[in-house]
Amino acid sequence: MATPSDSGAGHIVVAVADSAGPVANALVRCAPADGDVVVVTTASDGNASIDLAAGRWSIAASAEGHSPAATTLD
Repeated sequence: MATPSDSGAGHIVVAVADSAGPVANALVRCAPADGDVVVVTTASDGNASIDLAAGRWSIAASAEGHSPAATTLD
């Protein structure tokens, strides 16, 4: 999911989908252990791209009419 670079940052693509397919306009919240939360919105294909600094991140996705989901990246 993450591809680290020499700078210690990673580029991730979060794919949000349900049994019917991709979920557009879902909010994806990326929260580091310390620091500011980053929020992005999925495109029509259900994907959101973001560059994150190295470290532990809690990633959560939510959309109207759907149950939220979350994971942690180290």
